[in-house]
Amino acid sequence: MILVSCSEQVSVSETQIENLDNVDVIGKVEVKDGLLHFSSPEFYKTESKRINALSEKEYTDWMNSIDFTSYESEYYRLSNVLNEITVETEFYSLIEKNKDILKIDNETVMPVNDLSIYSRFANREGMFYVSDALYVISLDKMILIDKGTPQRVLSMDLKNVITDLNSGVLVQQFNYSNNSLLGGRVESCGPIQSTWSDNGGNITIVDGDRKVNFTMLSDINTTICCYDLYGNPIYTYQYYVRVYIYAYKKNWLGKWVSYNTNIYFENGGFNINVPQITGSDTSGNSTFIYVPFEIENLSGSRSEGPSLIITYYPGDCPKGNVPYFPIFQKVKGDATSRGTGTNYAHIYCW
Repeated sequence: MILVSCSEQVSVSETQIENLDNVDVIGKVEVKDGLLHFSSPEFYKTESKRINALSEKEYTDWMNSIDFTSYESEYYRLSNVLNEITVETEFYSLIEKNKDILKIDNETVMPVNDLSIYSRFANREGMFYVSDALYVISLDKMILIDKGTPQRVLSMDLKNVITDLNSGVLVQQFNYSNNSLLGGRVESCGPIQSTWSDNGGNITIVDGDRKVNFTMLSDINTTICCYDLYGNPIYTYQYYVRVYIYAYKKNWLGKWVSYNTNIYFENGGFNINVPQITGSDTSGNSTFIYVPFEIENLSGSRSEGPSLIITYYPGDCPKGNVPYFPIFQKVKGDATSRGTGTNYAHIYCW
């Protein structure tokens, strides 16, 4: 996995984007009332990347060590249960009882909330803390509530909530929600070459009773870093590019359900304009320019798992001033699984 440090300056040189943040940040993560608490924004910035980089076994061991259950782990646990069910009424009953986690879309059992970069930290209700800020993942958005509480969330209309900085609420719509295929792809990139695109916008390859859904997207991770003299939160912004490959098999009801297999990502690459910090303005917020970033020959794999998810963090992390949403200038990749064999799902916009 290749990741980019927030503290490093951007370069198109591949040799400069090989490791996680090489900075020791003192902090802790603990579970309180079923919610994960990161002690500080600085610690969250490095620890969240480490957690997302863990293998499935490492991640399970880490959860067990702190007695935590995440949204992501609940989704995959329930998928495994669905694969063992042989009675139709029990199949639909389990989905109904867990309709906060499971839904059927295009004959495929999927998570209600997108499995985002936050899904390994969020509990079943989609919540976690960074210092005093409560993060809430709801459907296709992240809601950041300064000094928030779960009780306040219960009183909110999460489907229609909007940003209200005066009350400490920031709503970030996931950039890929209306185009899960490629985030904000520019038209000059040309047509997408794929084997088949399902109604959900995913690039999909089907081989008998096995398939993989393949998505590459770009977006921004927003974090409260500090407060101004009046106690108002100040935010930092980190670009990320994420690869999602989900493996499914068709059950006896004709529904596609996640299952464990070997999954492969090959020939990946992207080109994107990223922020490069040049200094700060009179308010102490970051000033920056945009520089091109391009990388190729990306790859990854996993053994006996339901998905392969890889995250890349190109560019600096501006503070205060909001960068544009990241837009792919070019993007490509191939995905397959043991079940689909030599048949690949292709994204090619190069």
